[in-house]
Amino acid sequence: MKEQYEKPAQKSDPDDEDLNIGADDFVEGKHLGKVANKIKKLEQQLKNYQQVTTSATVETRLKQKYNDFDSVVSKENVEALVRDYPEIGDTLRSNADLYSQAVSAYTMIKQLGIYREDKYEADRARAQKNAAKPRPLASVSPQQGEGPLQRANAFANGLTDELKEQLLKEMNDARSRN
Repeated sequence: MKEQYEKPAQKSDPDDEDLNIGADDFVEGKHLGKVANKIKKLEQQLKNYQQVTTSATVETRLKQKYNDFDSVVSKENVEALVRDYPEIGDTLRSNADLYSQAVSAYTMIKQLGIYREDKYEADRARAQKNAAKPRPLASVSPQQGEGPLQRANAFANGLTDELKEQLLKEMNDARSRN
């Protein structure tokens, strides 16, 4: 009794039990049911592994062949293809080969002009990143003063009457000093 309490109780799954059938014994239906269930589970696992492996292989092949596959065959583009060209969508769905189906979808989306490549996306992103950077203090609020650089933009609006009068006054002041 002491050994029973010291050893943890082991729960046994009826499916994992050994059948305990001798070499010369007859097999009953209950034993075959257990074996059939194990076989079905293993077959399902094998089928799942094969699907995962196949899809991973197809995805790798597609990305090696077509660099822009993810952007061309996006959810929105596929929906647009099926919506605008339902016959092509039905044909693609009826194809059992996953690789062939993906290549066909890629080709049709490109050929029908559903996907338009944005050549300036990288430039826009870089411009947006640069616009978010802090600006130098000199460009934000130029200093006021009498130096030539501070007055460099004086003629931006043209020669106005006020500017003419001011320049004439400065010239007369400079002439009277000499």
